[in-house]
Amino acid sequence: MSHLLPLLAELAAWWLALAAFGAAAAPLAARLLAPWPDRGVSLARPLGLLAGGLVLWFGNALGLLGRGPASAVAALAAVALLAWSPALGTAGRLRLAAWLRDLGGDRRAWLAGEALLVVALLGWGTVRAWSPAIRHTEQPTDLMLLNAVAEGVGFPPEDPWLAGEPLAYHDLGHWMVLMLARLAGSPTARAYNLAQAAWLGLLLLSAYGLGRGLFRTALGDRGAKREVAAGLLAAASLALVGNLATWTVTGSPLRGGDGAQGLWWWAPSRAIVDRDARGAPIEAITEFPAFSYLVGDLHAHLLAMPFWLLLVALVLTPWLAGGSTSVGRDGWRSGAIALGSGAFLALDPWQLPGLGLLLAGGGALATGVATGRARLEGAARGALLWGLGLLPFLPWRTQAATQVHGLLVNLANPTSLVELVQVAGTFVPALAIGLALAARAAQLSRRRTALALLLPVAALATWLVVAALATQRKISTEWLTPPAAAPWLAAGLGLALVLLLARELPAGRRPAVGLAAFGLALLLAPELLFVHDAFAARLNTVFKLGLQAWALLALAASHAAATALTERRWTPAAVACIGLALGLPYLPAALVTRLGPVTPAWSFDALDDLPRSAPGELAAIRLLATSSRPGERVLAAAGESYRVASSLVATATGRPTLLGWTGHELQWRGSRWRELAGNRAEIVEEIYREAHGDRLALLLDRWRVRYVLLGPEERRRYGLTPEREAELSAGLTTVVDQDGVLLLRVDGATR
Repeated sequence: MSHLLPLLAELAAWWLALAAFGAAAAPLAARLLAPWPDRGVSLARPLGLLAGGLVLWFGNALGLLGRGPASAVAALAAVALLAWSPALGTAGRLRLAAWLRDLGGDRRAWLAGEALLVVALLGWGTVRAWSPAIRHTEQPTDLMLLNAVAEGVGFPPEDPWLAGEPLAYHDLGHWMVLMLARLAGSPTARAYNLAQAAWLGLLLLSAYGLGRGLFRTALGDRGAKREVAAGLLAAASLALVGNLATWTVTGSPLRGGDGAQGLWWWAPSRAIVDRDARGAPIEAITEFPAFSYLVGDLHAHLLAMPFWLLLVALVLTPWLAGGSTSVGRDGWRSGAIALGSGAFLALDPWQLPGLGLLLAGGGALATGVATGRARLEGAARGALLWGLGLLPFLPWRTQAATQVHGLLVNLANPTSLVELVQVAGTFVPALAIGLALAARAAQLSRRRTALALLLPVAALATWLVVAALATQRKISTEWLTPPAAAPWLAAGLGLALVLLLARELPAGRRPAVGLAAFGLALLLAPELLFVHDAFAARLNTVFKLGLQAWALLALAASHAAATALTERRWTPAAVACIGLALGLPYLPAALVTRLGPVTPAWSFDALDDLPRSAPGELAAIRLLATSSRPGERVLAAAGESYRVASSLVATATGRPTLLGWTGHELQWRGSRWRELAGNRAEIVEEIYREAHGDRLALLLDRWRVRYVLLGPEERRRYGLTPEREAELSAGLTTVVDQDGVLLLRVDGATR
């Protein structure tokens, strides 16, 4: 038991760091989210963390802050200074006082949220401590990014996998992880795993706050006794359930398999299969939060999830206030929305289209009684905030290469109805019931309901014909056989929009209907258009918009189930709950499959495997971490994507090497890849294979190499013989010689 105490202490330190940012941002949360029943308490931590991350990010961009603990404390202090500033005025202090009173009077709901966060930290901390090592997929990419922001030179930090060039990947989330790690005293290798537990806690707490707030808004005092349960249902529906593909995957224990063979738990994340021009299958990515956390990558989309919910709450705030202050009319909230949405340019740019839809749609639909002109003005204000929010980030992002080439019309690969059910079927029964109950509350006539369902389908058919004529391409027969998902999505979206425009719809039901509308729109968008990227397919568009849609649909579906239960509509409630319950077995079954055969490591160290699998490389990593300076270059074998052993030293230390994972660098650099990579691969090969004497010294000096690594990867790639290793070692200082790994230092006199 004693060996677990240090792990608990680290988790406690991260909880305290999160609490510090929540407390620092509390008055600002109370100001921005005043209409929510908890006055923003559940979203204070994401708000404070995002604000602190931006302070650290811009502080480094402007040369005002560094990367150490003092800079993390400075970022926290800046958030507190802003949030507790007299600039909030008397009204702000009154709101804060009301917030404190509400907190004291609603202790049960507040304690439930705090308990949820603690349980998430302990629960997922246990999962990560059980198997902490980076072993697969793109885990090394994320550790490299974390070490780049911690140890890199300049801003954006130098890319450890492409020495001399700045990172081309969106890194704001990793700056936030670093900020918490500095406050908690965690090295980056341990922060890698601790951050995943912390972010799951943030996601669950944010979803709890939104679910609780939507429920209390819709039912008023009738929902007071059940709002905690509604919030917990929302959190579980968003973050802990799987999609229905879990039940159809070969080998899944849910369909009688033993779960031991194959990656059955992986298959639900690739539930949609498209075809290229030659008929070869292309898997679209259909991730959901439970899968993202199960994989264990610290990717940008995982780090962005709580802040997506924060933006959703900010946009919906006028809806809870009855539309009295629409998007763009409140100065503080408008600034927060603009800066928060713009931050996604540095956090996860793939989510910017969904944010644009949210802001423009939220502005247009903030009130149910607005005129057409007012709705256009609201949409314009939302779009303007989206555009203005990008401006502060552009000076540091315009030099970043991109793989995006534009938009393409999707005529060849419609998602089938079966695939849609597999991807979103967990929420479909509850969504249908929620829209039906809203239609009854809005007293929608049968004729109007029929038009709401059929007109969008007709519009979709018109779009297909026009797009086919404009692009001179054929419409795939898959739009008709098997039945395509798009008409069903269009019909549901049409009904939701008609409900939002109906004056008779009770104001309390509008936010949940709005979430359903935005979620369905995000699912429908990749059926019409997709981003033309390096893959020339819609897999990333389906992925990013689908993940955003998942969060919105989970909130709307859980709200519908909770509402039906509270109103004692037993049959609809049972149907809605069965749909949600079908998604619950995924995570426990997958955890048994993933962790069952693994002996618990009881460590948070992402390099936990190295003492056994690569002790020599570990010795080199430790030497570089303690005896080299940031920015000093290490010559190592050119990297190969998805191989953990490849570019390991640069990944684990942040010290730049000439060429890391080339496949990933190509994706990040886009059209500039050939220019930036140049002849690096040939240079690395020449140094290892044949350069000697003056030529060797010239190349090492020209590429500013400080250390040369001779290990298993270099021997495998370049066929190094003992004689060649002796040639390379001549004139260089051996600083590590362990388990077949040599790390050589190029001293100044030699260079």
